[in-house]
Amino acid sequence: MAEMKSNNILSEDFKDIINHGKNIWRRKPSMRDLLLWLVIVGMTYLMLAFFITGRVKLSHPKPSQRKFSARMRDERNIDSNAPAKLPIVTSPATTSNPTVARKSFFYIQYPKASYNVCDRLAIYIEVRDGNNKTKTRGGDFMWPYLQTVSLRASTPADKVIDHGNGSYTALFTLHWAGEIEPFVRLVLSSEEAYFVRSIRDRIPYRFAYDAKFTDGKTSEVTPCHITKDMYVDKAAKGLLFVKKAEVCDFSDPRTGSTWYCLKPKSLSCSHRSNHRGSPERGNSYLQQALLHKKVSLAKPEMLKNTGNVRTVKVMSKVSDSACLDLPHCNPGLPPKRADHSAGYYFKDLWKSKVCLASELQLKETIECLRNKHLFFIGDSTIRQWFWYLVSHTGQTMKEHITSTEAGVRRVYGHAFDNAHNITLDFRFHDYPLIGDWISTSVIYSAVDLIDSLPGGRDTVLGFTMCAHFTFTNLTYYLSRLEPIRDAIVRLQTRGTGKATVIIKSANTGTLQVTPVNTELLCYDLDLTMRAFFREVPNVTIIDVWDMTLSHRGGYNIHPSKLVVGEEVNLFLNFVCSKRA
Repeated sequence: MAEMKSNNILSEDFKDIINHGKNIWRRKPSMRDLLLWLVIVGMTYLMLAFFITGRVKLSHPKPSQRKFSARMRDERNIDSNAPAKLPIVTSPATTSNPTVARKSFFYIQYPKASYNVCDRLAIYIEVRDGNNKTKTRGGDFMWPYLQTVSLRASTPADKVIDHGNGSYTALFTLHWAGEIEPFVRLVLSSEEAYFVRSIRDRIPYRFAYDAKFTDGKTSEVTPCHITKDMYVDKAAKGLLFVKKAEVCDFSDPRTGSTWYCLKPKSLSCSHRSNHRGSPERGNSYLQQALLHKKVSLAKPEMLKNTGNVRTVKVMSKVSDSACLDLPHCNPGLPPKRADHSAGYYFKDLWKSKVCLASELQLKETIECLRNKHLFFIGDSTIRQWFWYLVSHTGQTMKEHITSTEAGVRRVYGHAFDNAHNITLDFRFHDYPLIGDWISTSVIYSAVDLIDSLPGGRDTVLGFTMCAHFTFTNLTYYLSRLEPIRDAIVRLQTRGTGKATVIIKSANTGTLQVTPVNTELLCYDLDLTMRAFFREVPNVTIIDVWDMTLSHRGGYNIHPSKLVVGEEVNLFLNFVCSKRA
């Protein structure tokens, strides 16, 4: 009744205003009438401004509908009729009240005097903004983990539950006896995560590349990229928006690879000889899209434990093997079990929670690999597997340096054990490739490489493709994975028996905090890859993300030999499994 009465009063007030307005039009307006109209107009303007800026979410034009500002067109001599390919993105500085690590906290839920191996542990996490107010939404990117420094033991969380209101629950299984301490590292706030993903989706070319063309007498360097429909910066020396005829097209539709280079002025496209990444120019692409505004992300920080209990004491009443009933390491197992991490470290040894993996000795490894051809395709993180096997597979394994040209060993490797007929090969995946100058003659299509393998039980393929694709978007990434998946399916139909196919997941990197290269971008690519290959039979994905998230060695895009050794050991457990 009170609400109805209030509404009646409100409607009567509006009637008075409307009737008064009608009377104004019937007679000569007085100063009082003019002031009243000014008040009404002013209030209407303020209400509209409030709802438009504070409450109403306006739809943004699609990237292809955006235009560069007149100032940018004048500075860059860009055709005003051409659609812009570097859309403007909102700076995180405009996002109010982001998560602040030093205001956020966690504590152990329902702590006990002691725990047993295999017990579950839960920690409560609450994130707050700079005003010390609890956030009202989720989406923060964080890494909870447990650690016992004296035992060189650690584990990532089995599961992190986002409650969507600024609170989270991290669940763990306790796998070793001793004093265990929980930690939580905030990598990106939800606001920063949204901003980084918006850049990825709307600016799928945040890095730059160059091609060198030479005929032995003269040489030219021109910009290259995955798309020809983009603006090239001032380093292109006046060729700012090029037509199709002015581009060298090195794309291969069969393999899903698109690659275009600006055509040199005096040489033909066939004179291309070298390739490199150009981070400086890539940064200029991003700055154009951001209207040259400086963008910074908060550095990853540890949250503080505000609970009364900082560590838990775990007793050893049962063996860790009782925690999970694990199968043998047969091909096709998922990278992790539901609601469990992929494993944990104890005394620097990785204990898989996926399968019954063991630490293989040299003699076992050599016998397992006898007569096998192991082919590794991917980036520098799987090149670490190749180099590790070269140096840890006995004295009869020798690497053959096929070229003295600078940089070739970064993308091409071959080793052979003549005594046991074991062959190891490594090839880098094709474009996009970051890094210094490399000859284009040693850049191969991953699809063609897989199609060249004989197949059968003595063929082993190790594959990864992530780090060099964080500068693109998920749509492009999927377009590259699809032909590779099809090539893997074809591989499984060749030869006697099934080839072993192992996909190395992405690993955590150096915790960079730039909009173009964060752990979140690699994490999203990794989730995409796992989902894409989930239904492909006889393909095993090794969860290296979990293997690098909690290790005491810290974070590096190229993990330490300790970690790489454990990665390779798990890889060999799948290669050497006794299949039914």
